[in-house]
Amino acid sequence: MSGSNAPHILIVEDSPTQALQLELILDGQGWTSTICGTAEAALAALTHLHPDLLVVDYHLPRMSGDEFIRQLRLNAVTRPLPVIMLTDEATAEAEFKGLESGADSYLPKSADADELVLRISGLLRRAAGSGPGSSGLAAPSLRASRLLIVDDSPTFLEYLRLLLQEEGYEVVALQSGLAAAALVQQESFDCIIVDLHMPEIDGVALCAKLDAIRRRREDLFQIVMLTASDSKTDLMRGLEAGADDYVTKGNDVEIIKARIRALVRRKRLHEENLRISMEFRRKEQELERTRDEVRLAEARASLVEALERSNRELAATNAKLTQAQVELTRAKEAAEAANQAKSEFLANMSHELRTPMNGIIGMNALLLSTSLTPEQRHSAELVGSSAKLLLGLLNDILDVSKLEARQVKLEYLDFDIPALFAEVVQLMAPKAAEQGIELVLDIAPAARTRAISDPMRLRQVVLNLVGNAIKFTNRGGVVVAVRLEGDAGIPLLSVRVTDTGIGIPKEAQARLFDKFVQADSSVTRRFGGTGLGLAICRQTMELMDGHIGVDSQVGAGSSFWFRVALRPVAEPAPTAPPPAELVGRHALLADPSPLVTAALTADLESLGLQVDTLSLEPAASAPGVVAADLLLVDARSLTAEQAAALRQRFPSAALIALRPIGSVGDPVDVELADAALDKPVLHDMLRNTLLAVLTGRPLPVAAPADPSPCREEPGSSGHILLAEDNYINQQVALHMLTGAGFTVDIVGNGAEALAALGRGAYDLILMDVQMPVMDGVEATRRIRADEGPGRHIPIIAMTAHAMTGLEESYRAAGMDDYISKPVEYQAFLTKVRSWSGRGRAPDAVAATDPAPPPGIDEAAILQIQALMPPPQFTTLMGNFLTNSRQRLARVEAARLSGDLGALGHDLHDLISTTGSFGCRDLVVLGREVEAALRAAQPDPALTRLTDFCTAAGHALSYLEERFQPVMG
Repeated sequence: MSGSNAPHILIVEDSPTQALQLELILDGQGWTSTICGTAEAALAALTHLHPDLLVVDYHLPRMSGDEFIRQLRLNAVTRPLPVIMLTDEATAEAEFKGLESGADSYLPKSADADELVLRISGLLRRAAGSGPGSSGLAAPSLRASRLLIVDDSPTFLEYLRLLLQEEGYEVVALQSGLAAAALVQQESFDCIIVDLHMPEIDGVALCAKLDAIRRRREDLFQIVMLTASDSKTDLMRGLEAGADDYVTKGNDVEIIKARIRALVRRKRLHEENLRISMEFRRKEQELERTRDEVRLAEARASLVEALERSNRELAATNAKLTQAQVELTRAKEAAEAANQAKSEFLANMSHELRTPMNGIIGMNALLLSTSLTPEQRHSAELVGSSAKLLLGLLNDILDVSKLEARQVKLEYLDFDIPALFAEVVQLMAPKAAEQGIELVLDIAPAARTRAISDPMRLRQVVLNLVGNAIKFTNRGGVVVAVRLEGDAGIPLLSVRVTDTGIGIPKEAQARLFDKFVQADSSVTRRFGGTGLGLAICRQTMELMDGHIGVDSQVGAGSSFWFRVALRPVAEPAPTAPPPAELVGRHALLADPSPLVTAALTADLESLGLQVDTLSLEPAASAPGVVAADLLLVDARSLTAEQAAALRQRFPSAALIALRPIGSVGDPVDVELADAALDKPVLHDMLRNTLLAVLTGRPLPVAAPADPSPCREEPGSSGHILLAEDNYINQQVALHMLTGAGFTVDIVGNGAEALAALGRGAYDLILMDVQMPVMDGVEATRRIRADEGPGRHIPIIAMTAHAMTGLEESYRAAGMDDYISKPVEYQAFLTKVRSWSGRGRAPDAVAATDPAPPPGIDEAAILQIQALMPPPQFTTLMGNFLTNSRQRLARVEAARLSGDLGALGHDLHDLISTTGSFGCRDLVVLGREVEAALRAAQPDPALTRLTDFCTAAGHALSYLEERFQPVMG
């Protein structure tokens, strides 16, 4: 070091030329420096050298720059040192790795010398501010880091606030720079993020004001300049004003988060350095007092001996602690390596198991589509059901493994609570019908709303609980009760699935949620299964910070429940009052199941009706009942004689038949009933049917189920390139595609796919991911790099891997969609048809398959279709289109009459249901109408309502045409 007061910089750079350039730049500022060519040499130098800051190259021989920084942060002596990482690899991934390793700042080597000097000056200034002369701060707080965001854009402000809150920060968001400066005078923050361009005070001036506050208070908070522009001038101005870092809004989200983590980490290191300095001073004072005491007690040999013995014991304890820390570090590294090995094993196991499963399921589906004798068809169906059971077991094992490896990330979405549970009971209704039991959905009025959570995970838990309840119940039924508790700020979803099945012994309940555990594990058990479903439910609830449990009694049934907190939507829809046409009406209910009677009575009463039970015994009559408007009777009890008797007793009442579960679409004799409701009875269908029979409106129609298991769509055409190295998988895809009318070329790896594209044009590429010579991801990257303007060939990834995060990497490489093996026949063809033709010339596309209008996300519909068998999807899509047309007609009538008060529930239902089916623009328009109505602004409401009706008509027409082949 040339001078005791000049800052000393340690340069870790293996290039002599680069190192010399850095030394000259530092010398020009009056700073001294030492150069080390490797990370190992730098670690050795740090045993006797005490630099003020380090400049580290990313690419170093043997030990890389990021690993070197990690070594620094593990050492208590070198941990507080400021570090700047320099590299010629200006990629987001490299920057992310550098910041995550512990670097305080990251600069490409192409950056100007002025920027490097400013970055070093800022870090030296912060480091000097955290020395022994700073204000007396306590030890580092265990609280969450506290951030302040200042940005005049409310949209970006809210986006960044939510993003950082998910990282665990406590975030305060302000749109005013002056308000932020005032708040910093009163409260403490770890990091302040400042937008460059703001109306009251620009970001540079605000940085200067905040830096002055920081200096005056000797505070350690970090300042980040954030702007949409990538201007060197703005960068230099911000750093000169006191900003510690400069981040553009266009950066990758992970880079923004990593930079903020690095700054917060730097502040915490400053605080820890201060704490250590104060502790050192305190220890020095204590040591001085001890020396005084020792001098006073020199004559007392016994005390000296005791003190020496204490020192020896302390040294031994310190050695043990050091050894324990080393062992703990080794154990942590071993655990991380084991977790990585487990993840790799799961990915490989998934691929190796799913590849032959694809051949079994695919070939069997093709076999079932041919002409077979009854005995052959029965055998093939047994093969198919056995293969699907095996696939379900594989998926359960992978789900448990992914949950244990913490590879499952929650995806918080706005979803409709009633729609989610209605979908579950509709999916499980066929299984309940096979058991001959009732399946009842009981949703409290308060729970008929929207909320924010992970609907896919909730659906998985409910499907598991309902499936178990049906499996262990052979009489009575299963009730799915949904309640919404708590306040509006933190709504609590409470779900209880109750059955009348065999019950669970008390001693088995404690271990019921463990893996591979069943209440009856004997070799004579009556019920199959792996015992993984409830373990998945428990781990999913733990991931969502929820709770799950069971109440059960042998012989009386079981009640599984879970509770999980939801997030409220920003603008909850107002609760619609019961329809005026139903309020005060009198309904009589006759159903042999008390489960159906209880739930249906509560549903009817929530619609404003008075409800009494009705006995169908010949001598019975309803005491005190003189008239009724509605009769709801189980269809199995409704004979011609019984119907005639009821019409005679209640001549003015409408008679509605409650069709048994599993008989969806069966016609109802008009001589017996005026309408029919399918079990499980859903709230919207109940309300619409009652309104129809009382007002004369058209009855809602449920589309009939499609009996054909593998009906093909005529007229499919297109030239498809299949890149797949497995012969069985080639044959499965080839037979499926050629049978649907496509022409197919097959290649065995990515390199052959590139060669095939050079010889001819294709409408679609089905690309396996794991192939020899060149894998599918690399082939996709090269295809995208070679594509000319206006040309984009759709590429669908086909893979047997099923681990979290892979789909995102495929899309990042340029793939348009993703199919997991083993493929399901109809879902596979549906996805292929939806993409084939999008890569053709514009005229050809228009002649074959209409493109979705703007604002329609077909992926949402295809996702629903993939979740259920074709007959259930046909029923669901038919109900949606029919009911939406009826609701739109009523909304249009209210618009033409100017009676906005008559919109009622129809407008809200259209917004909710069309949003679930991918109509995003309709949701936006509908909410604008509702907002105008709440603000009592009829003219804007009518204008937006006109736009809504027009857009809804176009969207429904497109969906009818697009999915007409599926619906028949």
